Amino acid sequence: MIKHDIGHLHCPYFEEIYDSGLHLLLIPRKSHLKSALVYLNRGGLRHETEISSSKMPFGTAYYLSKAILSDDFKAELEEDGISASSTFDYSYTMYQLDTTEDIYAGLKKLLKRIAKPFYEEKDIDLIKEQEKNRTVSSLELAEKMTLEGLYLSSPLRYGVKPSAEEGKRIHASTLKKYQEATYLCPNLLLVLSLDDTPEHMVEELKKMDYPSLTSSAEETPFTYKEDYKNIHKEYQEIEGNEPSSLLTYGIKFACRENLYDAFGQSLFADYELIAPLLFTENHDFLDEIHSRRAILENVSLKVGGEDAALLLSFRTEDPDPLLSYLTDFFAHTDKQISTPLFNSLKEAYYLKAEQELQNPSYAVYHFAKASADHIPYSELVRHVHNLTRSTAAKFFTSFDQYKRAAMYIKKGK
Repeated sequence: MIKHDIGHLHCPYFEEIYDSGLHLLLIPRKSHLKSALVYLNRGGLRHETEISSSKMPFGTAYYLSKAILSDDFKAELEEDGISASSTFDYSYTMYQLDTTEDIYAGLKKLLKRIAKPFYEEKDIDLIKEQEKNRTVSSLELAEKMTLEGLYLSSPLRYGVKPSAEEGKRIHASTLKKYQEATYLCPNLLLVLSLDDTPEHMVEELKKMDYPSLTSSAEETPFTYKEDYKNIHKEYQEIEGNEPSSLLTYGIKFACRENLYDAFGQSLFADYELIAPLLFTENHDFLDEIHSRRAILENVSLKVGGEDAALLLSFRTEDPDPLLSYLTDFFAHTDKQISTPLFNSLKEAYYLKAEQELQNPSYAVYHFAKASADHIPYSELVRHVHNLTRSTAAKFFTSFDQYKRAAMYIKKGK
């Protein structure tokens, strides 16, 4: 077991990678709260079209995450004083437990469901019914259609959640094949944070059930080649059913390899600051959009596989002035950086990380999420803290090279 303590954030942690491929992070914290998180390096992004000659419909991974952390299982954990939640993204699936009671008992139950399929067709039918009744907001729809407009072939364009119609093709047998092929020890990261010694944590973890090391299943990979010089649709407009209209504006970044070659690990620090620095805390930007009778509703960065897209969503009844302003704004993005704001955001990011890492729930979440970029969270915080304005400006200057698309959903009549 390796101890990591890079001398800041007051958050030493211990790391172990077993022969099975299971990756373990242990974060001792002086706290009454105890937290555990199981991270799978597979999410909603399509990786395969078939497993052992069986079609893998889009949404299989999402339905499996709903089956593993079903409402009934969450209720069972609640009776034991354990709060359970999940996070499902393009690149990962995370299952988190928080409690002041016995975290090991809850984790043992969760890992048993992750290790082997346990559900029947009736369980999947229940998920289908829930998804059928799930309300799709204008924001979710606008973001998905903007991604469809931006990308020609990248799986980013599908989003992470299937429609109710797409879900009809998913069955218990589909989930079982997917689980047995992908929920493997080498694909898992287990993060534990509580007031306990690393040695005792390891002893308790030895009592758990874990998935297989390998799978004999044959996968047919989902292959694609995105064209970064073109987009599918520059502008789309439909009528919605909400009382106000919504505009989503998207930017398709260059492929991950090219971005990393150009900006290195500072890219991940840029990603952390992009929303507050340019938009949510940038009062000049907010004043400009308000003067065009628009309100910023959401900023999101969609990252999966080789692709990343920035999406901005606004409430507005007149999209044309806003679209014109955004075109000008992104033509000179580096000039939109306020040095005082840049410095204050870096300091605030560090102080927030230092504070949140004292809380086991935040600690397991941050370390797991950062692992999607193969970087420890403490290192990510250091990169943000050491980021210079000139380095950040280099990244933001590249925005004028990227293709853009927009989706406008008009208010219902």
